[in-house]
Amino acid sequence: MTSEIEETTNRLGALGLALADAQTSAMAAVSDLGPSASAALVSLGARPGQNIAQLAASAGVTHSVMVRTIERLEARGLVRRAKGEDRRNLRLSLSSEGTTLRKRMLAARRDGLAEMLSPLDDVEVAALGRLIDHILGPLPRDRAHGAFLCRLCDEEACGSQCPVDLASASALHPLDQSGSSDPNDYAAP
Repeated sequence: MTSEIEETTNRLGALGLALADAQTSAMAAVSDLGPSASAALVSLGARPGQNIAQLAASAGVTHSVMVRTIERLEARGLVRRAKGEDRRNLRLSLSSEGTTLRKRMLAARRDGLAEMLSPLDDVEVAALGRLIDHILGPLPRDRAHGAFLCRLCDEEACGSQCPVDLASASALHPLDQSGSSDPNDYAAP
């Protein structure tokens, strides 16, 4: 006989996979982008001016993978490069086409995830929201990890009460000794 915690963790794992599949397939359906390109596009819309190392950290990929990803996004006219402090440190932003596609991707993600909530009534959705906030709150170890956790998030949807933002903003990244509150100042782990 299994315990309640074993049953719940097993079901949570299945739900986690279903949620991941719902959002990535919904975003890919409107963009034809893979996971790292989707994460780069969403992240750049939320935090323009990031460099490749920051994007790689938030997408959970290597620097070389993100270089190739940005090259493909730039070739499609979705991303623009600007000079940074030196030749190797470019600052990236979305083009108007990239911004439009990002909005479509986030709307598709929202709709796909909302469909997962359709069996719940308004009271159950509110209760689930509180439980999710309670679970998400302690997860980010630092700002870089918070950016990774929210790599596909519509940050405007959470507003100023995002549990990941609140927790990661208070956690000083070990490589960030400046204490800067600028979310673009985090370093790749």
